[in-house]
Amino acid sequence: MGALGVAIDWEGLERALTRRSRESEAFLDTRTGDIVWVTRGWSDDHGFADPELDEGLAARRLVPVLPVPPQTEHAWMREFVEALEDGWSRDRLRAALEEPVPGPGFEAALGCFPEVRVRWVACRDARRAAVMRAWLEAHDIEPTSEAPRRYR
Repeated sequence: MGALGVAIDWEGLERALTRRSRESEAFLDTRTGDIVWVTRGWSDDHGFADPELDEGLAARRLVPVLPVPPQTEHAWMREFVEALEDGWSRDRLRAALEEPVPGPGFEAALGCFPEVRVRWVACRDARRAAVMRAWLEAHDIEPTSEAPRRYR
């Protein structure tokens, strides 16, 4: 089977790959390119009844989008911090990564170092873009819409 051409909702795909929810699942609707958020058992939160979801999955109209594991994002943060020059920013960000839930502390610490934060955002965006491209390739989907600059 050849690649399926889809006009991708790039921001929606990024959200689906980075947002973790216990209640909802994300799917790419290959007809529209939209990301559909579904809470099974609730008929009013999306345009699909549960049997329609199952049919959509079987027909490849809906493709599940699983988020990047938190350990992967944590590894990105750690690699970024280890690449920084020795100094206060590196020490503070390392300490933030040792917190029980490192994400919020890491973001707060970045607020003290605007130049480092700009570099982190560029690094994170590049990683996310690579994940999106790999996800599309793994699902044999060819984007027919141009990716915004930050996803290239």
